[in-house]
Amino acid sequence: MDVNVRTNQSPLNKTQKQGRQIKELLTAIENCHLHAEKLMVRETRQREFISQLNIASHLINSKGLLQCRYEILQKVKGEDYFLSCQVTNQSDIKLSCDWSLVVDVHQSFPRKSSSGSESLNLGVNPKESVHIQIGLPSQHIRIPYNVTVTLCLHFPSDLQGQPSQSDKVLSIVVDQRKIDILYFLFDEKCLHQKTIQTRFDLNTAITELALRRPVAHSASV
Repeated sequence: MDVNVRTNQSPLNKTQKQGRQIKELLTAIENCHLHAEKLMVRETRQREFISQLNIASHLINSKGLLQCRYEILQKVKGEDYFLSCQVTNQSDIKLSCDWSLVVDVHQSFPRKSSSGSESLNLGVNPKESVHIQIGLPSQHIRIPYNVTVTLCLHFPSDLQGQPSQSDKVLSIVVDQRKIDILYFLFDEKCLHQKTIQTRFDLNTAITELALRRPVAHSASV
């Protein structure tokens, strides 16, 4: 009976059936190609992130891969001071967009803190620098400020097996520094203005201190 049915099929029906089969086959090939492309992209992404994990390992065990430079500045004379932090990538490997930079500023008394962060969306090439500015917790130049610079590696959500509600982060402290009054005094702009606490000119104060020193008299013959 099957033979009779196949014999009775018209050439048009046969052509249409073959056309559907070819279309299904081409669709399956295209789906396989798209799936293979996704796997290749994922594999490339995994390799890139593994290289960033290697950088994280070097940052934990080695010093000098990142260089930090600090300045106390004012945008306009007489306005509030702020901390300018420059972080330079001294390694030969590019930091990817998976990183972010966090700078925390703490003062012990009165207990206050401020912080700033910068997402490295374009990455950081070797010898390239990232600048970040943070307002000081207070404007007391005689109070030391403790600065902590942290580099955070964010685990890509597309590489995690299951969707996570919280961002998985590996935090690495790359530098810690105490900012004291010398950072204010060595700033050229600060040498010619009145300090906040004493309200006197630094040059005048130095002259007065010099005049108060006892003068040595020559011994009489």
